[in-house]
Amino acid sequence: MECYVCGMTMTKPDDFANGDTHSNYCVYCASEQKIKSGGTVRESIIQFWLSRYESVSNHESEPIST
Repeated sequence: MECYVCGMTMTKPDDFANGDTHSNYCVYCASEQKIKSGGTVRESIIQFWLSRYESVSNHESEPIST
């Protein structure tokens, strides 16, 4: 199932808003069955991806020069 707002694939109960596997929204886009504002959703998604890449070393995260 995909989130109606951001399109994230939801496979685990933790992916769904409030852990409700029947919800049409992911944990990042809705809270307490209310859709979050666009800015809040954006920040949540940014924080999610930043947390995934915290273990990347400074060298690996440097921009590639062209």
